[in-house]
Amino acid sequence: MAMSIAATMMRAGAATGGLVTPGTLSVGGSSTVAPVANDAKATFPAYFNALGLAGAGTISAVTVDSSSSGNAFGQLLQTKTPYTDCGQMSRPPTNAEWQSMQNAQDWAIGVDSVAIVFGSGLTSSTDVPKTALQNLTTLQVGKMFVINTVTNTSNNQPYYTYWDQFDASLPHQLITVVVRDTTSGTYDCFQNFFLTPNGLAGSDKGVKELVPGYVPRQGNGDVYSYMTSPQGQYAVAFISMGYLHLGGLAPANIQNTLDGKYYAPNVYNVLQGLYQPWRWLWEVTQGIPTTGTIEVAKSVWISYLKLPGTYNSTTSYLQYEGYIAMKPGDMAGTAPINDQLIAISPNATQTQTIPDGKVDFSDVTYFVDAYIKFYSLHQLNPMADLDANGVIDFNDVTAFVSAYIAFWTTPH
Repeated sequence: MAMSIAATMMRAGAATGGLVTPGTLSVGGSSTVAPVANDAKATFPAYFNALGLAGAGTISAVTVDSSSSGNAFGQLLQTKTPYTDCGQMSRPPTNAEWQSMQNAQDWAIGVDSVAIVFGSGLTSSTDVPKTALQNLTTLQVGKMFVINTVTNTSNNQPYYTYWDQFDASLPHQLITVVVRDTTSGTYDCFQNFFLTPNGLAGSDKGVKELVPGYVPRQGNGDVYSYMTSPQGQYAVAFISMGYLHLGGLAPANIQNTLDGKYYAPNVYNVLQGLYQPWRWLWEVTQGIPTTGTIEVAKSVWISYLKLPGTYNSTTSYLQYEGYIAMKPGDMAGTAPINDQLIAISPNATQTQTIPDGKVDFSDVTYFVDAYIKFYSLHQLNPMADLDANGVIDFNDVTAFVSAYIAFWTTPH
């Protein structure tokens, strides 16, 4: 690390009450979340300033850095540049990241998935892979990316070198494998669903197992650019599902391990559990933002990203970019904060807000707690600010009750 844990903790405790650059809200990290932030940055300053929140000052601009989930904590702690006020992640924080920031707060804003895509030389028509690549198992996909340690223990040979080795109907072209860095949320999701279940992940998240000569790419945008260029015509890559709506990518249908059928990576199939890979999208802050300070801008920003009607009358920026919106009242579940958090930092104040797809008693408890803390401790929990107006008031109570009733009176 760039500084000691103790120094990092001191910085984390001190970095409250302001923004990195006065008047500018800076966000950075995940390239998956970046398109949503880039959409929202033009309209957010005017939206926030119009709220007229006492003591909150004004926002003149929002800056967005797009790199990787692995940079989010460092940018918040100001050990990596550019420094940011909100971190964006498409995977949960690691234990080391939790340890580095004793007051980290991790807020879920939506759901995404990872698609397996092929270049133009491997397509039968626009955005459709050749027949042999249309329906794949997770094992078939995994073997495209890693070396064959079963029969080749010393010479790092891949399972397939040419596409026609995978299937005779495919062209005799070298397989190009495009890979994200192992700290990215997109890699994390790819490993969790395609490598680990098939025994293909290495001890350090699979990096030692990847085929020699793979093409590394920093962000999803870089993967998209490569896959839609002449260089990527015989390539295979994994990419955020949200990038599919840009066109030019040919995604494979992936076999569901429960029913044996193949499903395309789209919102409906992910919501129904038919396309099985999925992951939460997160925003991270240092501490819970407080009212009466410019800190409140961080909370409103998080609420604003998933607010219905920000892109058009019915669609949020999150939905516009192909991601899956959460149920408005879904705030909390029973999943653990982190498997080792208590052992590492028994006095830590971190929380990870994990929705569970339901609006039930856990959400009632969560909302009531957030409501009380707003008035007693001046904490603004963005999950409970359902209308993204910088306060948790009767309007939010009404919205929550409506969401609760809707969940229990409609099929779910």
